[in-house]
Amino acid sequence: QDVQPEKVQFEVRTTPQNLDLNVDGSTFATPHTVTSVKGIRRNITAPRMHAKKDHIYLFEQWGNGYDHNLYTLLAAENMTPIEAKYKAIERADGTGLLGRYFKIENDEKYPFPSFIQVDSVINFNWAFESPDERLEEYQYAMEWLGEIVPLVSDVHTFHLFADDGVRLYINDEKIIDQWKAKSAQALTGEIALEAG
Repeated sequence: QDVQPEKVQFEVRTTPQNLDLNVDGSTFATPHTVTSVKGIRRNITAPRMHAKKDHIYLFEQWGNGYDHNLYTLLAAENMTPIEAKYKAIERADGTGLLGRYFKIENDEKYPFPSFIQVDSVINFNWAFESPDERLEEYQYAMEWLGEIVPLVSDVHTFHLFADDGVRLYINDEKIIDQWKAKSAQALTGEIALEAG
């Protein structure tokens, strides 16, 4: 007689709704019901940022207060829904930042960009590909230049998730400095800014 594994269901949610969550490599809009073998370890990843038409949503924490964006659980019966909470930030009227895309050869950046474009949102995942046919895989660098408009006067935290070298300057002050080859990691930097 065949023995069938016991199945359970649990729900994944976001606040606000209709944002994506990733469950073991598959992405779903929320709310979503997951069917799982009981007792199996499941990994739920909340993207650190969602960019929508009028707002940007930044991941803050899970419903239980855990603030890492990867949540691991063992599937069980009668589970409380797994909820990722996001903070909504209204988009300004700006068009974006000026992106300058460079070739790299012999570990040196070309003095002039291969092309320039305005990027409305800086949220790319090129993985093992090139951002553009004019650039080779792994052999490119980018700079983004522009202005941001703080909504409130306060200490602001900037978040980067990047691999290899990355630096962030705000008002000519270097607030993130990880200029070395490395695997992808989350980085933060803080600076006090005045509204407007």
